[in-house]
Amino acid sequence: MLLYWPILEATSPSSRRHLSPGAKLVYMLLATLPQDGVALTLLFSRVPFYDSYAHVPRLIDGYTALIDQTIAGAVLMVVGKVTLAVAALAVFFRWFGGEHRADRGIESRLGVR
Repeated sequence: MLLYWPILEATSPSSRRHLSPGAKLVYMLLATLPQDGVALTLLFSRVPFYDSYAHVPRLIDGYTALIDQTIAGAVLMVVGKVTLAVAALAVFFRWFGGEHRADRGIESRLGVR
């Protein structure tokens, strides 16, 4: 919730602390970096991080703790990117739509078609 707070502008309407759409997009790009660090560590590790988990009996033959850890890193990367991409697209298209409406308003006031 704290990650999305600046994006949603969930603060008071009278607050002076609102990010511009461009700043929101940069914020979302930078917000993926910590998650990417964890995901890449899980993806490219050659040893399981939890020794106790490595010794638990497996339900599926051949599905090792390292395979599970690698899949977890891939899921973290994909799901994290998709959620922030959806939010970034919403911010971008609202920004683009607002700019487009402003341009159309100027054109209509000037009588340009």
